[in-house]
Amino acid sequence: MIPACDELEQLPLAIKSLSKLPFRKVLVVVLNQTANASTTVDINNKSLRKLLLNWPNKQLSSNTHQIQHPTNNLDIVLISHIEDHLHPKEGVGLARDIGMKTLCSFVNQGALISPFIYSTDADARFEQDYLAPLPQKKQTYIHSYLHTPAQAPLIIYEIGLRYYSLGLKSANAPCPFPTIGSTITTHVKLYEKSFGFPNRQAGEDFYLLNKLSKLGPVHYLRRNPVKLVDRPSDRVPFGTGKGRAEIEAAQLKYKLYHPEVFKRLKIWFQALHEVPDSELIEELDAIAPDFPGTEKLKKAIKQPVQGPRWLRRRLECFDLFWTMKWIHHMRDTQFPSLPYQEALRSASFIPEMDGDLQTQQQILFLHERSMLTDQNYVLP
Repeated sequence: MIPACDELEQLPLAIKSLSKLPFRKVLVVVLNQTANASTTVDINNKSLRKLLLNWPNKQLSSNTHQIQHPTNNLDIVLISHIEDHLHPKEGVGLARDIGMKTLCSFVNQGALISPFIYSTDADARFEQDYLAPLPQKKQTYIHSYLHTPAQAPLIIYEIGLRYYSLGLKSANAPCPFPTIGSTITTHVKLYEKSFGFPNRQAGEDFYLLNKLSKLGPVHYLRRNPVKLVDRPSDRVPFGTGKGRAEIEAAQLKYKLYHPEVFKRLKIWFQALHEVPDSELIEELDAIAPDFPGTEKLKKAIKQPVQGPRWLRRRLECFDLFWTMKWIHHMRDTQFPSLPYQEALRSASFIPEMDGDLQTQQQILFLHERSMLTDQNYVLP
């Protein structure tokens, strides 16, 4: 599925890319805008709807059309939320959830053979193995990604994303995979069990994967990357578009977490794995004084648990969200962030990198590929 807002230029190209892939496919497009959308966004969305409806189509409801792509191997279900606006605080999260739940209903009705549903975006372009068959297991898959062709601000932002994932990996975090909405594939039953994408204006991909990681393995696929087009975007308050714009406005100045944060995080995870309940809180307080999440862990370990589930309980409590909060706490209280060039040079989990930004981008892409992909990430 693809959520589309102000994508008059990019969505037709994404559809063209999908149409070239093998297998017959169903694409759900959720065309959406909020009540406070600009006149330009409104015009572009209506123009996009008109463009898509130029293909043979059948109206299924007041806001839903089934469209036959000219290649005859791609059915498009267009759900339009232009006139009936989405709430400004829901935005892309609700749009993704509408699309994914529509796909769930198709699977449950027997209209789709595969139990896997894909979330991606209008700026994505796909290689031939994107839809290659997956093992019939109830788990989630992450596709690798690459922003290309990309200008310097977006390359720097991507470098920061990989720096974070590789830092988590170096700290033995259980879930170091990237959390990008363009790259998520999951089993329909897991999506339903997770209650889906949260209705958020941004960060919906992160919060979905935080839930899915507790329901089953997350496998980071070693396939050709989903290629993400460099384009300006100001539709959400944080994320790739916002980060790219801020780096550009700052004339390519950008900061990354201090490498020492990830060294301390490794010690924290070691304590979670090894220290008994009776000593855990004191140990954690010594590593990260005054961290608010420690109180959450304190409450969790007071609850009775049987057998080996004690470790899972700790890691479910200290999840992706609280790991991020912990990193922010350490940044704000002990180890201020560094200019990205200095952080890259001093981090032991980053390989030596010479050359221009494009060369560094490729080096980090390949390094993450070798370190993180083709692995299942699962809580014990």
